[in-house]
Amino acid sequence: MNRQPRCANGQVSTTLRLLKRMNGNRWEKAHNSFSAWGGNKIKRKLGYASVILLLLVTLFFYLGEYKLNALSAARANSFVPKDSVLLDKVDYPWGKVFIFDSSEKPITAISFKSFGFLWVSRMSTYYFHNDDPIKTIGGITYSDDKGRAATVFSVLLNERKQS
Repeated sequence: MNRQPRCANGQVSTTLRLLKRMNGNRWEKAHNSFSAWGGNKIKRKLGYASVILLLLVTLFFYLGEYKLNALSAARANSFVPKDSVLLDKVDYPWGKVFIFDSSEKPITAISFKSFGFLWVSRMSTYYFHNDDPIKTIGGITYSDDKGRAATVFSVLLNERKQS
């Protein structure tokens, strides 16, 4: 009885024919190792689906401005200018408040912890530059229904020399 070597889907495999010629009648062992290597279509499709799902979730978090630390989340806030310089930060158990200065305007942004280890910043305030001796460079008041509250107010004092 001369059987042709077949793959898991029932088709005759050229690779398995060559293995049978090389190994004599021991092609079943080679067939089993070949199937474990990647012959199972369901496992392969499940693997592809897992990789695609992981990429989509990563893309969702990246485009949703979720970051791995609070400062990068605050800098990813769409209202924080790219040339901004960090002046100060205030830490809270639930998040951080960052005060930035840039050529456009001083800005304050809040970063919240989200999903246990990711950070997001969706709230910011700004003040325009002025030439007063006492400048407001940042400030924010925040409270929510979860009991989180903060008030931060930053001023910069430029003393003028009197002659």
